[in-house]
Amino acid sequence: MVKLTDNHMAFKDFEKQADEFISLTFAYCEGELRQIRLHSRSADQPRRQALPSAALSIQQSIKAFLAISRMKDE
Repeated sequence: MVKLTDNHMAFKDFEKQADEFISLTFAYCEGELRQIRLHSRSADQPRRQALPSAALSIQQSIKAFLAISRMKDE
């Protein structure tokens, strides 16, 4: 059986928090999009287009960081 190191446990904790942050980011963006749809104005169109892209960008950035961090441990 492999002994889990403090670094490994810290990384797993960070990974869990990153997943929670991503979930919160998507929830926030979905809430903002709902508000925009309810009070739709043409001035909100750029924001409506940017929110999903921003959320996905955050998700991909965190996934890339986690992947690079895993590579250092191998």
